[in-house]
Amino acid sequence: MLFRSRYAGIVSRRAALSIEVQTTGTPAVLPASYNQQVFSLLREGLNNIEKHAYARHVQLRLNWSARELGIELVDDGIGFDQISLVDGHYGLIMMREQVNELGGEAYVDSLLGRGTRLKFLIPLAWMLTKEPLWESGSLQPQELE
Repeated sequence: MLFRSRYAGIVSRRAALSIEVQTTGTPAVLPASYNQQVFSLLREGLNNIEKHAYARHVQLRLNWSARELGIELVDDGIGFDQISLVDGHYGLIMMREQVNELGGEAYVDSLLGRGTRLKFLIPLAWMLTKEPLWESGSLQPQELE
């Protein structure tokens, strides 16, 4: 999956966002179906940031361990009140359902005026091989040409 060079780059340029990608641990080769679901989570998370957060900076953290993949999307946007979230915001629901399908856990932390942090913990008990999947680094719109 070329997440850094493709989709994050597109969003970074389109939304004038600075997207910093950080990877810790040894990335694993994911089965195709898991790879697609992880990409879908990241895509939906970045789309939500682009549409609703009014953010300038985003941190995408991928934390690989022998047991799980931890994914965090943190933005410096306007945040939202989780208690009074109204109908029509199905992105968070869909992301939680996808994480549940993978046997994982999803967390949302947001306050008005303080940005949002999405955290997904996805078990890797089925992992067979390891090799780099994503690069670490910082994405800036001018780097995408």
